[in-house]
Amino acid sequence: MRVDKREARSFAELTKSIDMSRRIYIDCGAWIGTSVAYFKQHYGDERGYEIYAFECDPDCCQKLEEIDGVEILNQAIWTENCVLDFFVGAPETSSLFKEKTTGKLDIEHPRQVQAVDFGSWLLSNTSEDDSVIVKMNVEGAEYPVLNQMISDGSINRIRLLFVDWHWYKIGMRKSEHKQLVKKLESIEKLTLRRWSPIHRRGGAFRGKNTRFLRELIKMDERCAITK
Repeated sequence: MRVDKREARSFAELTKSIDMSRRIYIDCGAWIGTSVAYFKQHYGDERGYEIYAFECDPDCCQKLEEIDGVEILNQAIWTENCVLDFFVGAPETSSLFKEKTTGKLDIEHPRQVQAVDFGSWLLSNTSEDDSVIVKMNVEGAEYPVLNQMISDGSINRIRLLFVDWHWYKIGMRKSEHKQLVKKLESIEKLTLRRWSPIHRRGGAFRGKNTRFLRELIKMDERCAITK
Protein backbone atom coordinates (compact mmCIF):
# COMPACT_ATOMS: atom_id res chain seq x y z
CA MET A 1 0.00 0.00 0.00
CA ARG A 2 1.39 3.42 -0.93
CA VAL A 3 0.71 6.29 1.46
CA ASP A 4 0.81 9.89 0.23
CA LYS A 5 3.87 11.49 1.88
CA ARG A 6 2.22 14.91 1.75
CA GLU A 7 -0.70 13.58 3.80
CA ALA A 8 1.73 12.05 6.29
CA ARG A 9 3.61 15.35 6.65
CA SER A 10 0.40 17.36 7.07
CA PHE A 11 -0.73 14.91 9.74
CA ALA A 12 2.54 15.31 11.63
CA GLU A 13 2.37 19.12 11.49
CA LEU A 14 -1.26 19.14 12.56
CA THR A 15 -0.96 16.83 15.52
CA LYS A 16 1.92 18.81 16.97
CA SER A 17 -0.37 21.83 17.32
CA ILE A 18 -3.26 20.02 19.04
CA ASP A 19 -3.60 20.00 22.80
CA MET A 20 -5.09 16.63 23.83
CA SER A 21 -4.94 14.83 27.12
CA ARG A 22 -3.75 11.55 25.57
CA ARG A 23 -3.74 9.87 22.18
CA ILE A 24 -4.59 6.19 22.39
CA TYR A 25 -4.78 3.44 19.77
CA ILE A 26 -6.44 0.16 20.86
CA ASP A 27 -6.19 -2.86 18.59
CA CYS A 28 -8.81 -5.49 19.46
CA GLY A 29 -8.01 -8.79 17.79
CA ALA A 30 -4.43 -7.75 17.13
CA TRP A 31 -3.44 -11.20 15.75
CA ILE A 32 0.33 -11.15 15.12
CA GLY A 33 0.54 -7.37 15.08
CA THR A 34 0.24 -6.47 11.40
CA SER A 35 -2.20 -3.62 11.97
CA VAL A 36 -0.23 -2.44 15.03
CA ALA A 37 2.96 -2.35 12.97
CA TYR A 38 1.13 -0.47 10.20
CA PHE A 39 -0.10 2.10 12.70
CA LYS A 40 3.35 2.58 14.21
CA GLN A 41 5.02 2.89 10.82
CA HIS A 42 2.70 5.57 9.47
CA TYR A 43 1.94 7.58 12.61
CA GLY A 44 4.94 6.72 14.74
CA ASP A 45 5.82 7.05 18.38
CA GLU A 46 6.76 10.70 17.88
CA ARG A 47 3.05 11.53 17.71
CA GLY A 48 2.66 10.35 21.26
CA TYR A 49 0.14 7.54 20.86
CA GLU A 50 -0.19 4.95 23.59
CA ILE A 51 -0.76 1.60 21.88
CA TYR A 52 -2.67 -1.32 23.40
CA ALA A 53 -3.14 -4.69 21.73
CA PHE A 54 -5.79 -7.17 22.85
CA GLU A 55 -5.13 -10.71 21.61
CA CYS A 56 -6.34 -13.86 23.38
CA ASP A 57 -4.23 -16.35 21.42
CA PRO A 58 -0.91 -16.78 23.30
CA ASP A 59 0.84 -17.94 20.12
CA CYS A 60 -0.01 -14.64 18.44
CA CYS A 61 1.08 -12.71 21.52
CA GLN A 62 4.59 -14.09 21.09
CA LYS A 63 4.74 -12.37 17.71
CA LEU A 64 3.29 -9.18 19.15
CA GLU A 65 6.11 -9.08 21.68
CA GLU A 66 8.52 -8.44 18.81
CA ILE A 67 6.99 -4.97 18.33
CA ASP A 68 8.38 -2.31 20.65
CA GLY A 69 6.23 0.23 22.42
CA VAL A 70 3.01 -1.81 22.62
CA GLU A 71 1.20 -2.91 25.76
CA ILE A 72 -0.03 -6.44 25.05
CA LEU A 73 -3.12 -7.76 26.81
CA ASN A 74 -3.48 -11.52 26.39
CA GLN A 75 -7.27 -11.35 26.65
CA ALA A 76 -10.39 -11.49 24.51
CA ILE A 77 -12.63 -8.45 24.60
CA TRP A 78 -16.09 -9.34 25.91
CA THR A 79 -19.03 -8.15 28.03
CA GLU A 80 -17.69 -9.39 31.38
CA ASN A 81 -14.52 -10.58 33.06
CA CYS A 82 -14.57 -14.36 32.67
CA VAL A 83 -13.03 -17.41 31.02
CA LEU A 84 -14.37 -18.40 27.60
CA ASP A 85 -13.93 -21.15 25.03
CA PHE A 86 -11.84 -20.06 22.06
CA PHE A 87 -12.10 -22.04 18.84
CA VAL A 88 -8.92 -22.09 16.79
CA GLY A 89 -9.02 -22.16 13.01
CA ALA A 90 -7.04 -21.02 9.99
CA PRO A 91 -4.92 -17.84 10.40
CA GLU A 92 -7.01 -14.75 11.25
CA THR A 93 -10.24 -16.78 11.64
CA SER A 94 -10.26 -18.13 15.22
CA SER A 95 -13.34 -17.12 17.17
CA LEU A 96 -15.26 -17.22 20.45
CA PHE A 97 -18.24 -18.39 18.37
CA LYS A 98 -18.29 -22.07 17.51
CA GLU A 99 -21.20 -21.27 15.17
CA LYS A 100 -18.85 -19.35 12.87
CA THR A 101 -19.09 -20.92 9.43
CA THR A 102 -15.68 -19.97 8.04
CA GLY A 103 -12.12 -20.72 9.05
CA LYS A 104 -12.44 -24.48 9.67
CA LEU A 105 -12.71 -24.01 13.43
CA ASP A 106 -11.74 -26.91 15.67
CA ILE A 107 -14.93 -26.95 17.76
CA GLU A 108 -14.03 -30.25 19.42
CA HIS A 109 -10.94 -28.87 21.16
CA PRO A 110 -11.56 -25.31 22.37
CA ARG A 111 -8.90 -23.43 24.30
CA GLN A 112 -9.72 -21.63 27.51
CA VAL A 113 -8.96 -17.91 27.31
CA GLN A 114 -9.32 -14.99 29.68
CA ALA A 115 -11.87 -12.38 28.64
CA VAL A 116 -12.26 -8.79 29.84
CA ASP A 117 -15.26 -6.47 30.02
CA PHE A 118 -13.99 -4.09 27.36
CA GLY A 119 -16.39 -1.26 28.15
CA SER A 120 -15.37 -1.29 31.82
CA TRP A 121 -11.70 -1.47 30.85
CA LEU A 122 -12.12 1.55 28.58
CA LEU A 123 -13.87 3.59 31.28
CA SER A 124 -11.13 2.70 33.78
CA ASN A 125 -8.19 3.39 31.47
CA THR A 126 -9.26 6.47 29.47
CA SER A 127 -10.85 9.84 30.14
CA GLU A 128 -13.46 11.90 28.29
CA ASP A 129 -10.72 14.22 27.03
CA ASP A 130 -8.64 11.47 25.42
CA SER A 131 -8.51 10.92 21.67
CA VAL A 132 -9.22 7.20 21.40
CA ILE A 133 -9.03 5.13 18.22
CA VAL A 134 -10.28 1.53 18.32
CA LYS A 135 -9.88 -1.13 15.67
CA MET A 136 -11.98 -4.31 16.10
CA ASN A 137 -11.48 -7.51 14.17
CA VAL A 138 -12.84 -10.02 16.68
CA GLU A 139 -14.68 -12.57 14.54
CA GLY A 140 -18.22 -11.98 15.79
CA ALA A 141 -17.60 -10.67 19.32
CA GLU A 142 -18.10 -7.11 18.04
CA TYR A 143 -21.89 -7.48 18.36
CA PRO A 144 -22.31 -8.29 22.07
CA VAL A 145 -19.38 -6.02 22.98
CA LEU A 146 -20.56 -2.94 21.06
CA ASN A 147 -24.21 -3.37 22.09
CA GLN A 148 -23.17 -3.41 25.74
CA MET A 149 -20.85 -0.43 25.24
CA ILE A 150 -23.79 1.56 23.88
CA SER A 151 -25.84 0.57 26.92
CA ASP A 152 -23.19 1.42 29.52
CA GLY A 153 -21.99 4.59 27.77
CA SER A 154 -18.40 3.46 27.31
CA ILE A 155 -18.80 3.81 23.53
CA ASN A 156 -18.61 7.59 24.09
CA ARG A 157 -14.91 7.27 24.95
CA ILE A 158 -14.15 6.35 21.31
CA ARG A 159 -13.71 8.98 18.62
CA LEU A 160 -12.78 6.77 15.67
CA LEU A 161 -13.95 3.16 15.41
CA PHE A 162 -12.92 0.70 12.70
CA VAL A 163 -14.81 -2.61 12.67
CA ASP A 164 -14.52 -5.72 10.51
CA TRP A 165 -18.09 -7.06 10.58
CA HIS A 166 -18.83 -10.80 10.75
CA TRP A 167 -22.64 -11.00 10.99
CA TYR A 168 -22.89 -13.27 7.95
CA LYS A 169 -20.32 -15.69 9.40
CA ILE A 170 -21.98 -16.26 12.78
CA GLY A 171 -25.59 -16.82 11.70
CA MET A 172 -26.83 -13.31 12.54
CA ARG A 173 -29.65 -11.71 10.59
CA LYS A 174 -28.61 -8.75 8.47
CA SER A 175 -31.37 -6.68 10.08
CA GLU A 176 -29.70 -7.13 13.49
CA HIS A 177 -26.37 -6.03 12.05
CA LYS A 178 -27.93 -2.95 10.45
CA GLN A 179 -29.64 -2.05 13.71
CA LEU A 180 -26.31 -1.93 15.54
CA VAL A 181 -24.66 0.07 12.76
CA LYS A 182 -27.52 2.58 12.86
CA LYS A 183 -27.10 3.02 16.62
CA LEU A 184 -23.37 3.60 16.25
CA GLU A 185 -23.82 6.08 13.40
CA SER A 186 -26.21 8.11 15.55
CA ILE A 187 -23.56 8.77 18.21
CA GLU A 188 -22.55 12.40 17.74
CA LYS A 189 -18.80 12.34 18.39
CA LEU A 190 -18.11 8.87 16.99
CA THR A 191 -16.84 8.23 13.47
CA LEU A 192 -17.54 4.66 12.33
CA ARG A 193 -15.71 3.02 9.45
CA ARG A 194 -15.42 -0.53 8.18
CA TRP A 195 -12.05 -2.17 8.72
CA SER A 196 -10.35 -4.06 5.90
CA PRO A 197 -7.61 -6.43 7.11
CA ILE A 198 -4.01 -5.42 6.41
CA HIS A 199 -1.44 -7.99 5.33
CA ARG A 200 2.32 -7.77 5.16
CA ARG A 201 4.39 -9.34 2.42
CA GLY A 202 8.11 -8.88 2.13
CA GLY A 203 8.03 -5.93 4.50
CA ALA A 204 5.35 -4.09 2.49
CA PHE A 205 1.80 -3.60 3.75
CA ARG A 206 -1.10 -4.66 1.56
CA GLY A 207 -4.76 -3.78 2.04
CA LYS A 208 -7.46 -1.18 1.50
CA ASN A 209 -6.83 1.02 4.50
CA THR A 210 -5.42 4.18 2.97
CA ARG A 211 -8.67 5.61 4.44
CA PHE A 212 -7.14 4.86 7.85
CA LEU A 213 -4.68 7.74 7.44
CA ARG A 214 -7.31 10.09 6.02
CA GLU A 215 -9.73 9.44 8.88
CA LEU A 216 -7.01 10.11 11.46
CA ILE A 217 -6.26 13.46 9.85
CA LYS A 218 -9.96 14.34 9.79
CA MET A 219 -10.35 13.32 13.41
CA ASP A 220 -7.52 15.54 14.57
CA GLU A 221 -8.83 18.42 12.48
CA ARG A 222 -12.15 18.12 14.31
CA CYS A 223 -10.31 18.03 17.63
CA ALA A 224 -8.40 21.18 16.71
CA ILE A 225 -11.66 22.99 15.96
CA THR A 226 -13.33 21.95 19.22
CA LYS A 227 -10.34 22.69 21.49
